[in-house]
Amino acid sequence: MKRPQVENIGASTVASASREQLVYIIDVSKAAVPEALEILTDAVLNPKFAAWDAREAAAKLEEDIKSLADNPQSLLLEVGNPVACAVAKCCCCRLLLQSGGACSAARCAPGI
Repeated sequence: MKRPQVENIGASTVASASREQLVYIIDVSKAAVPEALEILTDAVLNPKFAAWDAREAAAKLEEDIKSLADNPQSLLLEVGNPVACAVAKCCCCRLLLQSGGACSAARCAPGI
C-alpha cells in the first residue's frame, strides 16, 4: 500500500499473513471508502515485495522446514494439513521421503 495515499485519506492499515490466509485491513471514515477501496484493490492485485523482505521470509521458511525434521509430532501435523500438502514437492513430503517414508496423501503430486 502506498503510504502517502493512505495518510492523505486519514486511513490506517494492517496486514497479516499465515499459511492459510493473507489479511489486509484499511480503516477509514465513511467519506474515504471509495479511495480506500482503490488503494486496497491495488495492494491485493499488484503486490510489491521488497527483495530483502522476500529473502528474510525464505530464510525463515528454510529454518521452519529444518526444524520439522527434529520434531516428528510437528511433521505429522504438517502432513495431515491439506494446505501443507497442496503444493507439489511440499516440505513435509520431502522430509518423509528423505527419511525413507512416503506421502500417501492423494492431494500430493505423484513422484514427490
